Amino acid sequence: MKKWIIVAFFILLLAGFSPPPQENDISLSVEAGFGSNGYYRAGEWTPLRVTVSSESENVNGFLRVRLPGGLDGVESGFQTPINFDRRSGDATLFLYTVLPSFAREVEVELVRDDGRIVSRGIDDVSQIAARDVMYGVITESLTGTIDTTRIPVGRGDNFQVNWALSEIPPDPNVLRSLDIMVFFDVDTGNLSVEQREALNAWIAGGGHLMVMGGANWQRTSAGLADLLPVQIEGTVPDVSIEALGPFLASTTGGLEEPTVISDIAPFEGSEVLLRSADNYPLIVRAEAGAGKVDYLAFDPQTAPLDEYDDLPRLWFELTTNQSPEPSWTDGFVDWSSAQRAVRVASNFDFPSVLQLLTFLGIYVLLIGPINYVLLRFLRRHELAWFTIPIFIVGFTVVAYFYGFSLRGNEPSVNHISGIQVWDDSELARVDTVFGIFSPRRTTFDVELEGMMSMRPLPQTDGDLLVDQTFSTQAIDITQGDTYRANDIPVDAGIVTSFTAEGYTPAPDYAGEVGWNLSSTGQTARLDGFIQTGITLDDAVLLVKDGSIYMGEINANDRREFDLTVALQEPSWLTFGNRTDTNQRFQFNGRQGRSMSYIVNNYYGVNCPQPGEFGTLIQIMQDDLLNCEPYEGFSDPELQSRLLILQSVLNDIDFSGGRGLDAYVVGWADSAPFSVDLTDQEEIITHQVLYIFRLSGHVNTTGQVAIAPGLMTWTVAGRTNPDTRRDISPYNITITSNEQAVMRFVPFEDLQHAAINGFEATMNIVGSQSIVKFALWNWETGEWDDVEPTIDDVDFLMKIQMTGEEARQYIGPNNALEVRINIEDDLDYANVTQLEVTMFGEL
Repeated sequence: MKKWIIVAFFILLLAGFSPPPQENDISLSVEAGFGSNGYYRAGEWTPLRVTVSSESENVNGFLRVRLPGGLDGVESGFQTPINFDRRSGDATLFLYTVLPSFAREVEVELVRDDGRIVSRGIDDVSQIAARDVMYGVITESLTGTIDTTRIPVGRGDNFQVNWALSEIPPDPNVLRSLDIMVFFDVDTGNLSVEQREALNAWIAGGGHLMVMGGANWQRTSAGLADLLPVQIEGTVPDVSIEALGPFLASTTGGLEEPTVISDIAPFEGSEVLLRSADNYPLIVRAEAGAGKVDYLAFDPQTAPLDEYDDLPRLWFELTTNQSPEPSWTDGFVDWSSAQRAVRVASNFDFPSVLQLLTFLGIYVLLIGPINYVLLRFLRRHELAWFTIPIFIVGFTVVAYFYGFSLRGNEPSVNHISGIQVWDDSELARVDTVFGIFSPRRTTFDVELEGMMSMRPLPQTDGDLLVDQTFSTQAIDITQGDTYRANDIPVDAGIVTSFTAEGYTPAPDYAGEVGWNLSSTGQTARLDGFIQTGITLDDAVLLVKDGSIYMGEINANDRREFDLTVALQEPSWLTFGNRTDTNQRFQFNGRQGRSMSYIVNNYYGVNCPQPGEFGTLIQIMQDDLLNCEPYEGFSDPELQSRLLILQSVLNDIDFSGGRGLDAYVVGWADSAPFSVDLTDQEEIITHQVLYIFRLSGHVNTTGQVAIAPGLMTWTVAGRTNPDTRRDISPYNITITSNEQAVMRFVPFEDLQHAAINGFEATMNIVGSQSIVKFALWNWETGEWDDVEPTIDDVDFLMKIQMTGEEARQYIGPNNALEVRINIEDDLDYANVTQLEVTMFGEL
């Protein structure tokens, strides 16, 4: 009988941990991920749109999504409160989560305040790759939507999300998974204040917004006017947009019928990408932080564009016409280094071996020789029965209080952060990891205010030697007006870590950089200044193919700079939301150049060498000489800096993705935000990597040479299934039935140069006769085979053209496309270098 009572007790106990859904008519409808296909990016914020329905019951509680356990096997999750009143009809809420790789579905629970689960909803999700491009299209057009997926860009594929206005998440950190958003024929006046603020912050963080006009311009711009690069003054009827054909390199025609366009006046600082034959602006662009906004004066669903076969080229051209992306844009990408950095920044360490040996030695002397000598002096050896316990108890008390003195009495919150600041944005991007250290075992409530999202620090294989901080219970992050985590267990001597990302008001600063180009050389001279309201320590100026150590920059001091750089490789024009650190694609660069990726190993850190290239090396400068292999720096501050840089930098080429812009990078010990431990007095410390962008422009006029280092490159020709997508302009290996197509485009300030000639140079290992080269003829829309010549000086194969012969191969934004293939079915070729130099007039 007792056995059955015990069994029944354990069954009831286990049932209490996971209460089953109750019998009721409450139902959950879950739309997980982005769009009807449930797209999501692994490790990024993913929206869950949950609709609660019931005809007879009200619910006070919360919606909760659980995540699979990490290395410690313990689940964590996110929740948001809900007060559902059936009399008000169905309730729709957003809940945000972060999904791991290869997730297939998401389950959301509706939980009452008493812990009872009253309903569950499940939806399928589909992961897209890091290099894929995701478009969000928002329209209410009765004639349907557009298709942005037909011409892939870069190495990945295109995916499209069709949204109603109400489906746009009002959180900029969730929108980060989207690369481009297109609005047309939709009443944006119905956007909420939170949605508009989210769009503004998303653009500043690197989003690309496209807004289209035409006859319905008023409703489309109603809620977006503050974001647009133009003033809209009405419409203009019967305007020819045939100029769009050459802009898209289209030779099919079909744009002869006039249409209605928006009458727009571009704001100062914006750029007109295309004008009509009557000089009306058709496409206008403005930079905004790390992102951009395009306004298109026409409607894609109005004649003649509604039946225009080459309309997909428009999305391709607008997407590929951009600046390269700096290597720190995505914030933290190496969580292992971030965890180690926050531990070093906490200044917490166990007692040294010398301290322990000293303590042990004193203890042995006290209960041994000292006790013996004392009792012998007193001639009372029998008192050892009393003195030894007294010494042990006394020593234990001393050790106990000495340990407390080492740990202190107050908890500390230690932040390591990267803050990106842009000269044309009122917002700064914040990515931070913070660790909570407590001198004794306890629990804390953590609250993060403002436009910040919080989650537990992701666990990775590299964390096996790092504290597993959530091994005792599940952690739920509550989402509302703020992000909050309650009753977080913090054990004595353990650093409990979270990560947060978002936006904060940008600090005041001013600066600029000008480029002075030559007409023949491979070098350029840059000059400019920076003046910021905060003090930067160990500041470094970073530019394309160069850097300068600037030391300490005091608040409000104007610091000028002047340097000459040797222009090297073109910049990789990457697409997609994030570089996939699990599948790195190595960019080799010119022969003789090397770059360390600065990756972790299980013994500590790999010290970079001063002779190598890379952003980390340029920032650390001479401090690298103090880095010991497998140990790092003996100075905790330098060690923390190295780990911070390893965790946020993701160099994929030698330029660091800087384009014509310059960046001043420096360190500070304060930040415009902090994490609060509610109802606690805490010690707050910051170690902040500030990154200030100085927008670059070309000062030179007249004849210039646009060297390879002043261009971007990307893979093109993806509509042909034989096109290789995993290539760069260096070390291209092509086999039979394959082709490599590379698109070279000058940096944005150079895209309007009048090109009067170009030179393409190739270096081939092996038989040169089997390699076939072709150039895309933008006038005929076909590939033209060309025969290179061999230079007798450097033995490179060259294609040189000038005048009208050259201009037929120069397309939109001065793009030049080169195709390489071989015709021998049994052979292969290796092209070790493919570079382009253009000559033109500014």
